[in-house]
Amino acid sequence: MNIRRFLAFLSIGTMLFSTSAFADEKRDENINDVAVEAVTEIKSWSEYFVISHACGAVDGRCETNSLEAFEQNYEKGQRVFEIDFSLTLDEKLVARHDFEQNSYYVMEQSYFSKVPVMMYDKFMNTPINYKYTPMDAAKIVELLKTHKDAYIVTDSKNTDKGTVEKEFLLLTEAIVKGGDAEVFDRVVVQLYHPEMIQYVKNTGPYTNFMLTTYQIANPDFSVLSLFCKENGVDAIVMPYEVLTKEKADTIHSAGLELYTHTVNRLYDTKKYMEMYGIDGIYSDIIVEEDIKYITEKTTAETVK
Repeated sequence: MNIRRFLAFLSIGTMLFSTSAFADEKRDENINDVAVEAVTEIKSWSEYFVISHACGAVDGRCETNSLEAFEQNYEKGQRVFEIDFSLTLDEKLVARHDFEQNSYYVMEQSYFSKVPVMMYDKFMNTPINYKYTPMDAAKIVELLKTHKDAYIVTDSKNTDKGTVEKEFLLLTEAIVKGGDAEVFDRVVVQLYHPEMIQYVKNTGPYTNFMLTTYQIANPDFSVLSLFCKENGVDAIVMPYEVLTKEKADTIHSAGLELYTHTVNRLYDTKKYMEMYGIDGIYSDIIVEEDIKYITEKTTAETVK
């Protein structure tokens, strides 16, 4: 364990101890308040059907991973947000799909082929689509602190041990610096292969995991489902193009949930629900309210 990781874990331990001590000290003082104060129960991330892809569309624009996308979709009732993470040239963790030419095109930014990866300051000071606010790890942690019922699903894309540990150590440090250990419970780590779970656990106390399979060659869903069941991974994710009833049954038989991506049509959502019993989708534009409508319509049709 390197010195930065040691310091991060030391800070986490100190933060957890301080929080516990403070709670003990205040318990008697606040005991009467508990009886009269309404407490809102926070749902688990897996109780939601829709994961907003790249924070969801904002004003019809997709894949921005922007502050405004988060805020606009939170107002619509979204509570689970997939966020793409990338490293800047000076190795700061930011919310961006990648620094390939197509991403610059989508976000309407100038592309420099000789040095395609931005420095942190340039990234943070270059609006997305000329109007939306870029986010770094610290800003995302701040959003989780102020939106107590929100979750993020990480999409880091990298699979090698060194890069994975570097990215999640930076996320850990942002959470520690933010001063609220509870935020760890609202980060859902998207794994790209089974070995990655240990890489992530090397960097911080992450406990929520889902396994996406699009980077795994010829995935054996019986083997992957057993791994997930034995290692506390709650869900398996795959592109809708490769969904089959056999795969869905294997995943569900292991007590796991099945998510698919990226689905932007209600018709398709309803079809996958009926054919494969999917438990959730990643979507740019569909929101939880739409799923309620589909479910109500399906129930009404069944009754008829």
